[in-house]
Amino acid sequence: MKEITKQQIITIHTLLRNKGLSEEKPRIVSEASGMRTIRCSKLYYDEAQNLINMLNGKKPTDHRPRTTDKGDKMRKHIIAMAHEIGFIRKEKVVIIQQPGEIIEKNNYDDLHKWIEKFGYLHKPMDKYTYKELPTLVTQFKQVYASKIKLK
Repeated sequence: MKEITKQQIITIHTLLRNKGLSEEKPRIVSEASGMRTIRCSKLYYDEAQNLINMLNGKKPTDHRPRTTDKGDKMRKHIIAMAHEIGFIRKEKVVIIQQPGEIIEKNNYDDLHKWIEKFGYLHKPMDKYTYKELPTLVTQFKQVYASKIKLK
């Protein structure tokens, strides 16, 4: 996944400041990243572009960036297993655009913390290369199997 550019970071901060939303930045960035991060510098290029479009009053191109990353299928496999064993929780979130509207979003914090702490390379899942992911998938399958046996 392509990383955010310095120009995008500057643009986001400027737009937030001009709209009086600077104090809301962590929540806005969290929503833009699908609850993955609260730091603007950790957004992916497509997430940042969608946030810029939204702040400019334009429709985002897509809620989730489409990637051609070969490892995406393996990451999705890990996420699917994590859903089944409760590593991903549903949370209710209030949306900015329609005040008071509450929606449910997935919270991936437990999964990301586990991968960084116990994953064999101790780094975020999106930083694993295509060649490194099969080992991580195998490792997570073992956790999945042990949790399923306990149920």
